[in-house]
Amino acid sequence: RLGRQLELVMPLVLQQCEPGSSAPGASDPEMIESCLQAFESFVSRCPAEVGAYEEPIAKASLHYLRFDPNYADDDEMEEDDNDEEEEEMEDDEDDENYSDDDDVSWKVRRAAAKVLSAALVSRPDKLAAMVPRVAPTLISRFREREENVKMDVFATFNVLLEQVGIANRAASEAAAADAMVVDGEGGGAVSPAATALLAELPRLIKALSRQLQEKAVRTRTAAFNCLRQLASSLPGCLGEHASSLVPGVVRALKDASANPLRIEALAFLQLALSTHPPAVFQPHAATLVPTVLSLVEDRYYKITAEALRVSAELARVLRPSPPDPPTFDFAALVAPLFTCVSARLVAQDQDQEVKERAIECVGAVVCRLGDLHAEALPALLPVLLERMRNEMTRIAAVKTFALLAAAKVDAQLASPLAGTGGSVLQAVVGELANFLRKSDKPLRQAAL
Repeated sequence: RLGRQLELVMPLVLQQCEPGSSAPGASDPEMIESCLQAFESFVSRCPAEVGAYEEPIAKASLHYLRFDPNYADDDEMEEDDNDEEEEEMEDDEDDENYSDDDDVSWKVRRAAAKVLSAALVSRPDKLAAMVPRVAPTLISRFREREENVKMDVFATFNVLLEQVGIANRAASEAAAADAMVVDGEGGGAVSPAATALLAELPRLIKALSRQLQEKAVRTRTAAFNCLRQLASSLPGCLGEHASSLVPGVVRALKDASANPLRIEALAFLQLALSTHPPAVFQPHAATLVPTVLSLVEDRYYKITAEALRVSAELARVLRPSPPDPPTFDFAALVAPLFTCVSARLVAQDQDQEVKERAIECVGAVVCRLGDLHAEALPALLPVLLERMRNEMTRIAAVKTFALLAAAKVDAQLASPLAGTGGSVLQAVVGELANFLRKSDKPLRQAAL
């Protein structure tokens, strides 16, 4: 019912908050906030009917996203030379000390961010036109001085990234169908919205790298969440920017005072490693591997589990195509990697998730690097066999033995198993035969 009345309501609301308007409420932050909240409701509930007013709504939202009359900050342009960047970072530190109890302009900026978020979700057909208009302003507002508003800005940008990812996958699927590509890769088709976002990528990475150097844990966590959404929406897009991001990742992983930050950094790193060619992160392996392995030994189980997932991906980065010769010198990293993940595999008193991640990580490491550290395998394989006999970890162990059987390097499955007179492989096959008699369907499927 409201949609039919928008042509009467919208001009009145716009008059109260239109930039430059002489209306009595045009300079009242609370009135502007209320108008923006009305816009959010209109856009979310009546996307078709509000189409005629998209332009003034977008104009007002982008204007008020920068609305901060009590604080002068020219963040419209990004400076390129290092001296100016250092001055800006000093300004950011000053911002943290800024406080004004009477300042309610932050409510206006927060409301404007929510309007843009609603518009991005409700009008996916307009995404290609919205990205080049909205993205630069959102990126510039990563420097928002009020942390709560900054979180809303990040949330809005994540919505933009999510919508771009949906559009890009749809474009790839359409190209795959047109080209009759059986594997569904779509020939690398990129949507117009993704193309527009890629044009902003250097500026985005520069802004996020700066946020990773902030002191506020919440800000750094939000920046990693944004990077994770970016890597998910546009896989492989960070290839040219890894060197800018790795220092921030390492700094976060070494921050023992903030577990949520380290978990978010590990989740981003795991996704980045899995969605980019190994050559992108090989130059940084000597820095990343020791840092991640130190977290495998962490006492908090969630950090340990995430670090084991990252370790499995690092094994792929070190040696992407075994048994081909190494493409760079990583020999010094192999023994510490085996030692660390083996210790987690052997440990008994640990969380179920950690046990499963340790089994999977050992499988990934042996499949890639087993022939380079063969002396460790006689001790590892019996432990994996014991995990397969344990009801809580047997499915993960079965899948790991399947990987080892298909490995292109010698996993030594035919080596003698102490006390049995047979080999490790024979013992594994015997256990698999027993599993086929069980009523547990997932277990039988894994055994097959």
